[in-house]
Amino acid sequence: AMMASILLLIIGIVAVICISIKAYLPAVLLIISIVCSPVIMFFITKYYEKKY
Repeated sequence: AMMASILLLIIGIVAVICISIKAYLPAVLLIISIVCSPVIMFFITKYYEKKY
């Protein structure tokens, strides 16, 4: 769980750098991945809680 939050932080920093150098497409993709990641993890944990 700790590694996932560190990874999200790194992705966020890279997205900010992309925006600052006006590379909007990679920045948008990174932001979408940051938004989707907690949602995906939530569904995975819910699935495993139901399974066991």
